[in-house]
Amino acid sequence: MGRYTSKKARKIEIIVFGIITLILLIYGYINNKPTDILNPATEGTSAVNTGAYENGVIQASFIDIGQGDSSFIKLSSGENILIDGGDKGSGEVLRRYFADNSINKLDAAIVSHYHADHAEGIYELMNEFPIDVIYMPNVKTRPELHDDLVRRADKKGIEIKYISAGDKITFKDGTVFDVLFPDESIFSNTKDDGEANINNDSLVIKVSYGETDFLFTGDLESDAEKALVKSSNNLDCEVLKVGHHGSKTSSSKVFLNAVTPEYAVISAGRNNRYKHPHGQVLDRLESFGIKIYRTDLSGNITVVADSNGITEIKTEYSQQEEN
Repeated sequence: MGRYTSKKARKIEIIVFGIITLILLIYGYINNKPTDILNPATEGTSAVNTGAYENGVIQASFIDIGQGDSSFIKLSSGENILIDGGDKGSGEVLRRYFADNSINKLDAAIVSHYHADHAEGIYELMNEFPIDVIYMPNVKTRPELHDDLVRRADKKGIEIKYISAGDKITFKDGTVFDVLFPDESIFSNTKDDGEANINNDSLVIKVSYGETDFLFTGDLESDAEKALVKSSNNLDCEVLKVGHHGSKTSSSKVFLNAVTPEYAVISAGRNNRYKHPHGQVLDRLESFGIKIYRTDLSGNITVVADSNGITEIKTEYSQQEEN
């Protein structure tokens, strides 16, 4: 009788083990099943909550900062990265954005170059918001705005690091920020009068996660773009953050032909006095078959990607025609 009971118990254990294994397999399949239909143009809905991160997913949000530039990247590890912070007054816009998305600190902030419409918001943010480290371009020309950033960072105990071509920043989830520019060995940034064009001091950074690459170019202009194309074969990307707010001085045909993005994001203020983005740049992007998103028409724009590629693009509101 004891032997029979033991055999019976053993059978029950095997059955229970089999059921548990089956449940785990089904659960794993459902949660890891790839998306069959990619819909990267979901518009008219609120941008995803970048505060709630998900393992295996990166979210790049292009913030509607007005006539300026600011991009926020939530890594799958939960780390928070800000690239540029907009102009004066943008610090408060960023604080509200972070509060709405439960962002309590920045693991890193990046200043693409020393112009107010990219750096002032970070300068303001340093006063009240925790930032671990600020990366800035390692260039010869360092105007007063650079000095202001350094002084405030020192006062707040924020580390400053200078970067240029060849540097790489690797985060916990394996996301790589590959710095492609500035590079004095391929481009001398001086005008005819000997002064530097600060736009061409811009950091160009390729952000790579799995099968998806984002390219951020600051305000880089066409002459520096061409030098970069000649020296690098690492420019292709899925998402291009369009240089200089869509100005006609950037996004040359030579550059776009090397970058070959599927999507382009333009950050500009609605009805801005510079008339950004310029019509010829929009025409040029469209001639390459690139899908264009604009903060002046769609508000905040968020690109979501897993290790296999882009899964979703959301906008704050449906892209409206320009007035």
